[in-house]
Amino acid sequence: MERVMPEGAVAPYLGSLEIYRRWMRLRLEGLDDNGAWGRIISAMPRGERRRALARTTVAGANGQGPLTLSVPVQGGGSTLKRGYPGEWRLSMHGRWQAVHLGALATAWSATPFFPHVMPLIHDVLDSTYEGMPFREMTATLHRVIAGVLDVESLLPEIRSLTGARADLIRRLSDEKMSGLHTDFTILDVIFKKGPEGIFLLL
Repeated sequence: MERVMPEGAVAPYLGSLEIYRRWMRLRLEGLDDNGAWGRIISAMPRGERRRALARTTVAGANGQGPLTLSVPVQGGGSTLKRGYPGEWRLSMHGRWQAVHLGALATAWSATPFFPHVMPLIHDVLDSTYEGMPFREMTATLHRVIAGVLDVESLLPEIRSLTGARADLIRRLSDEKMSGLHTDFTILDVIFKKGPEGIFLLL
């Protein structure tokens, strides 16, 4: 049976590497997805929570500065400010899915894992619809991300390694950080590193 996130435990939209690092630390402590996202979101200041959940940052075209992509929700800004994230529903305003998919392609189409991962992201965004629960879309995207990184099957081994060889794990993570930005979407890591991107979360 598929787990349903409790109220308040909403995965962010294509969360940043830094947010996924927080998530991984909580998973290593023994929390499940629901508990980890709930802890992360509840610890965020209210204003930051809205930005972190409904926005993601991607690389700009041709080396230009970063680009922020926002997911529109029904009710617009007032819903983002006052509504509970677990109750947000998607708006199809502005063909945002096509804009987001185009931005991802512009930023990362030349990376090694883009051809393998992008169809999965495309399928999720292409299946969104007016009024779809925001948390349903982000939970599906999160399952794609966690699946590419093979998190569930690797967690037990990583738990034992981080206890016994924390120095080695930290060194591996540092070595793989070259050219990555902690404030960019986790897809930056996945498109460039593929399944090895899990080491960046440790």
